[in-house]
Amino acid sequence: MESESIKRGRRRGAAIFLACLSAAVTVPGILALVNFDSAPGRESLAGALPPASWPRGTAIHARAGRFRLLMFVHPLCACTSASISGLARIAAGHRLDRADVAFIVFRPDHGPRWDWTAWPEVARSLPGSRMIWDNGGAEARVFAARTSGRVILYSPAGKLLFQGGITGSRGHEGDNYGLSRLSDLLVAPVPQSPIPVTSRAFGCELAPAVAIPGRAE
Repeated sequence: MESESIKRGRRRGAAIFLACLSAAVTVPGILALVNFDSAPGRESLAGALPPASWPRGTAIHARAGRFRLLMFVHPLCACTSASISGLARIAAGHRLDRADVAFIVFRPDHGPRWDWTAWPEVARSLPGSRMIWDNGGAEARVFAARTSGRVILYSPAGKLLFQGGITGSRGHEGDNYGLSRLSDLLVAPVPQSPIPVTSRAFGCELAPAVAIPGRAE
């Protein structure tokens, strides 16, 4: 018969084996999740920029004398609520008072009608905001946007000031470079020849069919 010390040794060995097996399964999953959260949208990787001046090809009406702030959103993207919460933080400091805020909501040309998630109520509560359905991603193509939550800011004179994301990673609220710079731009004097601020956008892809102008897929 086995001694008690041998039995204890076997139990200890089995416990160590199970712990190692659990780590082998869990750690790659955690790493994959971290990589997903920190992976920027495709236009960030491609280096695509919106037009330097307010484009003539857009059907979005620009209100005179106001900053023009666009956020491109996918209505089913859970990550987007963090981006809208970032805008709400800016609005709480009255930094959106001079801005015309438009949420450009992607809608496919074909397929079932998409239902909203919870975030539109927050978006509608922002001062000076409106929602525009982007059928087939036409406006996303004009502004070279592929990622839900991407923000584009033009000056009242129609000069590009900012393009990119305002979250530190996918779906994470809080202070970050893009949010801070966007907030500052809305209250700082606008230079005659501004150099656009760029930050990485994190979110769901709007649609594979929304191609970046001038770039092969």
